[in-house]
Amino acid sequence: MCWIFNYNIYKEMKRNLKYEDNANGFITVFIELPFAIPFREKDTYTFYYQNRLVGICTEHVIHDYTYRNNTTVLLKNYKSNVEIVFFMNKHISKSESESLAHEYVDIAIEVINYIIDIFIAYKHSLVVYRISRMDIPIIIPTRCIRSKNFKDKMIDVFAMTNFYCKDDLLEPKYLIGEDRLAFLDQINGHKLNPFILSVLFLRQAYKELNTGKFNNTIISVQTSIEIFFSVVLRQILLNKGNKKESEIENIFNAGYKNWMNDHLAKYIEAVGYKFEFRNKMDMDKENVLFEYIDKIYQKRNNIVHRGEVYSEEDAIEAYYKTEEIYNKMTDIINSTKLREIIYGEEFSSYPLLR
Repeated sequence: MCWIFNYNIYKEMKRNLKYEDNANGFITVFIELPFAIPFREKDTYTFYYQNRLVGICTEHVIHDYTYRNNTTVLLKNYKSNVEIVFFMNKHISKSESESLAHEYVDIAIEVINYIIDIFIAYKHSLVVYRISRMDIPIIIPTRCIRSKNFKDKMIDVFAMTNFYCKDDLLEPKYLIGEDRLAFLDQINGHKLNPFILSVLFLRQAYKELNTGKFNNTIISVQTSIEIFFSVVLRQILLNKGNKKESEIENIFNAGYKNWMNDHLAKYIEAVGYKFEFRNKMDMDKENVLFEYIDKIYQKRNNIVHRGEVYSEEDAIEAYYKTEEIYNKMTDIINSTKLREIIYGEEFSSYPLLR
């Protein structure tokens, strides 16, 4: 790779800057995009992002398309390299340059997504999309340029490891022995497990969390929980309530909060556990749904209905709150009569929730 941003490009950018925007140094992050962005070759832009003066430099890479070692000049693979430049208005010491370079990698991805969002809104594209760490290479080159004169001794270069991709380099853990036999049992019996879909959404949420898709994480954990609780109630109504399918559908059509509070709650509370889904901050830690509304349900609604954007911390909080709820419910089901009710007469042959 070759760095794009240099002293000459800085002088070109400087012509468009105000006097107060003068920089004492720069942090740059070089990112190889998985697609081509619609900027001209060697194009540069400067703008403000969250009160930071930022520059972007681009170059395009065109390869002949290769499939199974066969290369054709008839098809081209277009990609773009971008270097995000952060103008620093204070002097950067050598001792802090590496930590700053680490910090600005994620901010650089935010900047790229900010630009991509604007482009997608401006002009529909099937090629350009928001990126996460999983979309870029395992090595992310960064520089801390501690002088606006670009003297070599004042430039610190780092190769940041993209930890989101580190598993790609690991040897697969193959299933052997008892693990292989247990997995075959799951293959043969997975249709008997009514909770498989809710678990799949939970696994999807974990992947989204680890690829920087934080809003998607919150949506997926709420979807997982809602499917899980609907399966619990449906199984109870079928196996204990002797309800017809049409009657069950009428219950669910009344709305999520209604069937949670008016139907599912009474079965959970009948085996000695508190289960309340209310529109308030629940301070009762004995409640199975303690903090659920605040950490998951309301955030999901804010995303879907108001376009809220949540942080990594919010997504982590939502994910682990979901795991906590699952752990509580698994213990309740497997330690009470609900286990047989939910799984039916042949409950012993069904794969357990965990």
